Order: sequence, then C-alpha cells, then structure tokens
Amino acid sequence: MQNKKAIQKKDKKDRELKENQKLKQENQKLKRQISRLHKQISRLDLENFSTIREALEAQKKEDLVFVEETKQIDVKFKWCCHQCKEDYLRIVIISRPDGDFYFRKCPSCENKTRLKPFTEKVEQIV
Repeated sequence: MQNKKAIQKKDKKDRELKENQKLKQENQKLKRQISRLHKQISRLDLENFSTIREALEAQKKEDLVFVEETKQIDVKFKWCCHQCKEDYLRIVIISRPDGDFYFRKCPSCENKTRLKPFTEKVEQIV
C-alpha cells in the first residue's frame, strides 16, 4: 500500500517536472521571438511611417468613441423599463438642502424608482 502511494507521488512529481520543462521551453521560445521582434522594430525608421502612426492614433480615438457608445447602450439596456419595455428609465436629480437625490423615471409610462442619495458612482446616461 505504501509502495503504491510512493509510486503515485513519484508519477505526480514526474508529470509536474515535464509540465515545468514544457513551460520553460515555451517561455524561452517566446523570449527569442520577442528579441527578434525588438530587433526588427529597432531597424524600422519610424519617421517614414508617420502616416501609419497618425492612422493608429485616429483608430484609437474611434475605438474610444465606440467603447463609450457601447457602454451607453449597455446602461440603456440595464435601465430598460420593466413595465412597458418600450423605453428606459432616465435619471432625475433633485437638489435639496439635505443633499442631492435622484430617482429614475420612464417617459412612456411614468414608472419610477424610489428616491435615493446621489453620488458620483451612480450610473447615468450622458
């Protein structure tokens, strides 16, 4: 019985060693590939590729706009009216002497939520 356990432990250690060796080899390959890519990048003259750089910056701006739009769509979907399902609940902020409060209201069916304290963490559609 003890002999079986010792064999099982040895097999487990062997498998772990093989996995570690595989990971080390893969890591070495990736490091070599990274160094090759760094060398290729260093050979490039980036001044000649200013149009590419500008295109990349424009693409980043478009991506940011797209992300903001999808966030707003997600918020609209999240705050969809549960009664009429035609519109979404819009936020209404009320300033009172004891602080700022808000509630959400559907313009289609007049469904609304209860009054809650307003903080900067409150999700709202801009």
